[in-house]
Amino acid sequence: ISRNQELADPLLQQIDNITSFIKQAKEANRLDEVQMLQENLRQLQDEYDQQQTVKAIELSKKHAEMEEMQREQLQILCEKEWKRDHKKKMSQHSRTRSLDFREVKPDKLELERDSINQIAEALDLDMLQDKDYAGCKAAFPSDGVGLPGSKNLVLVCQPVKASEHEKASINPFE
Repeated sequence: ISRNQELADPLLQQIDNITSFIKQAKEANRLDEVQMLQENLRQLQDEYDQQQTVKAIELSKKHAEMEEMQREQLQILCEKEWKRDHKKKMSQHSRTRSLDFREVKPDKLELERDSINQIAEALDLDMLQDKDYAGCKAAFPSDGVGLPGSKNLVLVCQPVKASEHEKASINPFE
C-alpha cells in the first residue's frame, strides 16, 4: 500500500499513528499503554480488513455485472451476425433458386402439365405428351394473373434419351 493511499484512508492513518505510539510506549517502558494500544491496533486492523472485504465484494459485483453486460452484448452481436449471414444465405438462395431443379415437387407435376397445356393451347401449340417430354418439369407460383400459372413461368427441361431405333434430330421442333 503506497503512502498516498494511507494518507487518504482514515483507518490506515489511525493504524499508522497507533503503530507509532506503540513504538514510543515500548521505548518509555509503559507496558500498560503498549497493551492498550495493541488492542486498539487489532480492532482497527479488523475494521480495516472488513472495509477491504466489503470493497472487494463491491468490486467483484461490478466486475460480474460488467462481464454479464459484455456477454449480453456479445450474444446480441452474435444474433445480429447470424441474422445477417442467414439473410445473406437466403438472398443467395433466392437468386439461385430458379437453377435448383430439385425444388419441383413431383405431386404437382400433373397440375404443372395442365398449366403448360393451357399455355400451349392459348398459343395454338400442340399439347405436351408425357412420352415426348418425360424430362420436362415446370415451376411457377400459384398467384399468376391471366393464364393460370403463367406468371414467372420457369421451364426446366432435361434431355430425354432417344431409344436405339430413334435418331436424334438437330431441329428441336421435330
